[in-house]
Amino acid sequence: MLSDKKNDKQGVQMVLIRQFGDIVVQHVDQLTLQHACEQLKTYFK
Repeated sequence: MLSDKKNDKQGVQMVLIRQFGDIVVQHVDQLTLQHACEQLKTYFK
C-alpha cells in the first residue's frame, strides 16, 4: 500500500492508495495532529 501526504486548507489530508486503485481519504483535524506529534515526542525521549 502506498501512502501520500497532502496539505489542504482544512489541515493535513492522508491519502491511501490501495493495490487495486481504490482511494481512501481521511481528514485529520489540527487538534488530533498536535496530539499525535506530542505523543511521538514523548516516545522518542
